[in-house]
Amino acid sequence: YYAFHSNGVTLQSLTRQQKRKRRRKKKKERKKEGEKEKEGNKIKKEKRKNKRKKERKKQKKKKQNKRQN
Repeated sequence: YYAFHSNGVTLQSLTRQQKRKRRRKKKKERKKEGEKEKEGNKIKKEKRKNKRKKERKKQKKKKQNKRQN
């Protein structure tokens, strides 16, 4: 960050509080990204589950038809 002095602007290292604030902000952003990803994965998982369910139903129907014939 920049510190303003009477002789102009100089570049200084961040204070501990600023570092902490920045770390927390980044952590929050990462968490948000992770949640977005999780949501996407949940949807994918649900789709796979439904697909398997459909497949099982199909197989069951096939078996029943075989028995009837």
